[in-house]
Amino acid sequence: MTNYQINQILLDWLNVMPQAPPILNENVSESAAIKQAAIFLVTHFIPADAEQVDYCYTEQKTGIFQVTVVGERNKGRKSVQQMADNIADHFKFHNHDGVIITKAVAATAITTETQYQIPVSIYYFNKDK
Repeated sequence: MTNYQINQILLDWLNVMPQAPPILNENVSESAAIKQAAIFLVTHFIPADAEQVDYCYTEQKTGIFQVTVVGERNKGRKSVQQMADNIADHFKFHNHDGVIITKAVAATAITTETQYQIPVSIYYFNKDK
């Protein structure tokens, strides 16, 4: 399976999450929905350079799919933290068409001049034959 296919499977799973806010994918301009949203998501696909081949000639690809929950600064943390928890729960320990999630964890919040952000790291691996 290619990195593009793995990324698409993970994006598709994020898109079916109930009550998900708008999603800003990599290399896409902000839409009106993103600009008007109180909370939105930003995705980053980070494949690791750790491909391995086991005794059965199965190739394993690993990496992180990072989803950052972005909210307005000075509006409190509750809604952003709850969404980060929902994303972690949505992805935990699933097999999505051969892409296996090993863990999903929310990190410490990041504050900028205008935003309050919580990155959620979703660790995956995929075995190809």
